[in-house]
Amino acid sequence: MPMARMPEPVPADGRCVFEEIQDQAARTTDAVAIVPDHGRTTYRELNERANQVARVLRRLGVGPEVFVATLVRRTPDMIVSLLAIWKAGGVYVPLDPDYPRARIRLLLEDSRASVVLTYGDLLDRLPESAGQVVCLDRLDLTSEDRTNLDSRVADRQAAYVLYTSGSTRTPKGVVGEHGAITAHCDAIRDAYQISAGDCALLFHSVTFDPSLEDIL
Repeated sequence: MPMARMPEPVPADGRCVFEEIQDQAARTTDAVAIVPDHGRTTYRELNERANQVARVLRRLGVGPEVFVATLVRRTPDMIVSLLAIWKAGGVYVPLDPDYPRARIRLLLEDSRASVVLTYGDLLDRLPESAGQVVCLDRLDLTSEDRTNLDSRVADRQAAYVLYTSGSTRTPKGVVGEHGAITAHCDAIRDAYQISAGDCALLFHSVTFDPSLEDIL
């Protein structure tokens, strides 16, 4: 089967992907958004939990151009973390729990991430200089507002920083903007005629940029 011919990238319309997901959650409240190893997560559950975590991040000072690292496993919380960082206005910096500790330390120092989202049993993977650490499995979100936050993000602002493998000895951070992500998602959806009945398999590492295409 021949590969679909990719269209030329189109300019972003000023909206960010997380805003599109908010709209999707409003339209299809109980539709399945994530199918993890066990159970399912609906768009409403995904959006509401991301809103709650985003409010925690806002109180920690997260906003535009503030870098937030994630060190989480492949659970729904991995997607929640991504959306929460964007909703708060921050910049997503994914780390792999299987990375050597020295690489984790290097990337945290280079990105100057002010907050790290992780799990309690992964704390020993973090250096003492990691800054503000939030354990997602220890958060009490019962009193947090579930509604959408006011957006503080423009499409030309940084959305993520992903690091190269370090083949030249020093990993280099590559920055992607919100508008570029929106344009890419629009192009992929149109090229492959993706509809509500389709599923995408997340088979890339979250530290590799095609993972965003898988997720979004």
